[in-house]
Amino acid sequence: MEEPFTEEECFRIEDMLAVMAEAMTKSLADTGRLPHPGELGRRLGMLTSYDVLRRCCEKFVDALAHASARAGAEYPDLGQAVRMKTRQGAQKRWPDLAEVRAQAQDPDFAAPYRLGAPTGATATGGRAVNADQRR
Repeated sequence: MEEPFTEEECFRIEDMLAVMAEAMTKSLADTGRLPHPGELGRRLGMLTSYDVLRRCCEKFVDALAHASARAGAEYPDLGQAVRMKTRQGAQKRWPDLAEVRAQAQDPDFAAPYRLGAPTGATATGGRAVNADQRR
């Protein structure tokens, strides 16, 4: 299966993720939330930051899979989009998508996010935060 992005594009994506993780780790350090001082604390902070990014991405992948199903995608389409070799892999990961797709075809069903995937706090179940608030 061919990669969707070139090697150069992947390097740029990795660079952007590193910038985000560094900023997140700096925030942990600035607020005294690193588990240890020095290099160990920084590395553990980076580990925490990348783990938070991974979990956020998983939520967005799931939200987009549901939005894609509502738009008419089938399991083979979803599997191909996330580089699964079989539609059964997609069916195992998102067992409810056949129902989601059927509901989207029902004109009497008002599915949230019918036009696409939610973004930000809405997608992750959090709440919006303005500049004067912190989570």
